[in-house]
Amino acid sequence: MKMKGIFRSLLAFSIPLIFSANAFALPMTWSTNGHTYDVGILPGVDWNTARTSAQLLGAGWDLATINSAGEQGFINTLLGPPPASGTVQYWVGGFQPTGSSEPGGNWQWINGEGLFWNNGPILGVYSNWGAVEPNNVFGQNHVALDNRYGWGWDDNDSFPSVVRGYVAENSPSNPVPEPSTIMLLAIGLIGLAVWRWKHAA
Repeated sequence: MKMKGIFRSLLAFSIPLIFSANAFALPMTWSTNGHTYDVGILPGVDWNTARTSAQLLGAGWDLATINSAGEQGFINTLLGPPPASGTVQYWVGGFQPTGSSEPGGNWQWINGEGLFWNNGPILGVYSNWGAVEPNNVFGQNHVALDNRYGWGWDDNDSFPSVVRGYVAENSPSNPVPEPSTIMLLAIGLIGLAVWRWKHAA
C-alpha cells in the first residue's frame, strides 16, 4: 500500500512535467552566438516591468540586445510573421538616458554593448529603426520591436496598449533546460516507481 502511494505521488509529479515541457519549447538558442532567447507575453507591460520579468527568468536573463541583421532575423522567427494590421510591439533592451533628445539621444543597450544611434547612424554599428524612427513623440526612451516595420525598431513609452510582451536573452553560461531532459527525468521517475511497485508486490 505504501508503494502505491509513492507511485501515485511520482505519477502526479511527473505527468505535469511531461505536459509542461511545451512551456520550455519556446526558448531557443541561436547557434551563431550561443545565446538563448525567449518571448514573454505580458500585454500592456511597461519597459521597466518587462525588464524585471526578463531578469526573473533566472541568472543571466535580461531584455534582448540586437547587434546584427542575423540576430534580428533569428528573433523575428521567434515572433513569427508581423500582423498585417494594427500595431503590435515587444520590448527589447535598448534605451536612452532620460532627458536625452532624439535622434542624438545616445541610444544604447542595457548590457553596455555601446551606442547604436548618436546624431544619426554610426558607421559599422547595426541598427534597424523603422522609417522616421526614433521620432521622440512624447519623449519616448525605450526600444520596442514593431510589426509595422517588419519587427524593426520603434521608440515607445507612451502607448503601452500596443505592447504584447518582451524578448529576453540569456548568455551561454546560463543554459536553459531542454524539453528532452525534463521528459527523460519524468519518464525515469515513473519507470522506477513502476519497477519498485511490481517487485514489492
